[in-house]
Amino acid sequence: MPTDRSSQESLRLIARTVPGLHTRVIELIVERYPRTARIIDLGCGTGAFAGLLTQFGFTDVTAVDRSPNGYAAEARFFAANLDEPFADTLLDSARLRPYDLITAIEVIEHLENPSHFLRECRKILAKPSGRLLITSPNVECVPGRLKFLRSGNLRHFDKHGDSTHLTPLLASLLGRLAQRNGYEVEAQFPAPSRCGFHGSRAATDLLARSIAPFLRGSLWGDCNIFILRVR
Repeated sequence: MPTDRSSQESLRLIARTVPGLHTRVIELIVERYPRTARIIDLGCGTGAFAGLLTQFGFTDVTAVDRSPNGYAAEARFFAANLDEPFADTLLDSARLRPYDLITAIEVIEHLENPSHFLRECRKILAKPSGRLLITSPNVECVPGRLKFLRSGNLRHFDKHGDSTHLTPLLASLLGRLAQRNGYEVEAQFPAPSRCGFHGSRAATDLLARSIAPFLRGSLWGDCNIFILRVR
C-alpha cells in the first residue's frame, strides 16, 4: 500500500482526471495481477498513474509519452509518439520482452487512428495472456444522451470538453475495432459507477436517473473502462 505522503502526491496528480477513475483502475489491476507483472502505461502524462502503480508495489512499470516534459514519477520513461509506429521502439527498449498489461487511461480519444493504436499495442503484449486496459469518455451515459438530444453535440467532445478530444468511441464500436485488430473485449466497467456524473447539474442528474430504466447500453459513468484480451 502507498505511504501517506505518496498518496497525497498521487491524489494531487489524479485530480487532473475524472474523479475516481485512477482509483477504480488500480483496484481492477490489483485484483488481477501479481506485483511482478510487466506493466506499461501509454500516454502517461505527468506519470500520475505510473507512480500509483509503483506505490502499490508493482516492480516492473514503464511509462510512455511523446515528451518527458512534466513527467514526475519514479517509473522508467520512454518517449514515443502514439500516432506513429511505436511497438518496435518499445520492444527494443524492453529488450524484446513483451508486456503483461498495457494501460492507456484517457488516451485513445486523443489519437488520430484508434485501429493503428490497437495494432501497435498488440505487438508488445505477451500472447495469449496479454491484456490492454483502456479508458475513454462515455458518450453513451444518460447525461450524454440528454445533451445530444438537446444540442446535437457529444458530451466531452463539444466546446465545453477537452479541445484535443478527436475520437468518440461507443462501446459497440470499440468492440468492433477490438475484433478487427486481434482482441476480444473481456470486461467493461463504468467509472464512477452509479454515484452521479462529473460536471452534471443536479436537475440533469435527477432526470437521467428517471429515464435510465427505459434505456439500454452504457448508461452509467463518465468513463468506460475496457479490458481487451489478445486473441
